[in-house]
Amino acid sequence: MIEDQQQPDRAKLYRFKLDKILGRGGSGTVYRAIDTVSGAILAVKLFHANFFLSRIHRRDFAKSVEKNFNKLSHPNVVRVYEFITGDEGDCLTMDYVDGPDLKKYIALRPWNLDERLVIAAQICNGLQYIHDHGITHHDLKPANILFTRRGQVKLSDYSLTQTSLISALLDGSTHDQITPMYIAPELIQKQKITPQSD
Repeated sequence: MIEDQQQPDRAKLYRFKLDKILGRGGSGTVYRAIDTVSGAILAVKLFHANFFLSRIHRRDFAKSVEKNFNKLSHPNVVRVYEFITGDEGDCLTMDYVDGPDLKKYIALRPWNLDERLVIAAQICNGLQYIHDHGITHHDLKPANILFTRRGQVKLSDYSLTQTSLISALLDGSTHDQITPMYIAPELIQKQKITPQSD
């Protein structure tokens, strides 16, 4: 997802005050938001209206967030909090990460092998953590590797890519919601997905 830093196209979403667009992608738009109840600064992803192909997909996704993803907590993984659905749309609340993605981060900094090894180690630490919790990313790409201003790596969008949902997307009319250049060959061929697919 490319960081746009644009003014939001809406002022609020549910209990969240939106102050800028962080990025747009095939699955939806991510906003920086303020929770008007807690005062916390979060990222809120509003999914495109056609992202969920059926009520079953929406229901399964909501259950996954509630039972699995919002329990994950690791320094190199973006924390997912809740899935909200209703008249204003389907959205997901997450940690707000205040730095660039991997592509921009590397482009803005001089070559430094030691630094890049530290980055690679943090990516591997985050991947190992989600793999240990039974999650395969499926869409690991520079836009889904974010940095804080202090240079800490955070993996994002791992919660949007469950095998059943992606298989349905490949079969449906919303194939633009995945990234063909980075998707594992096993997924395209509808073979068993394992952590090695990442």
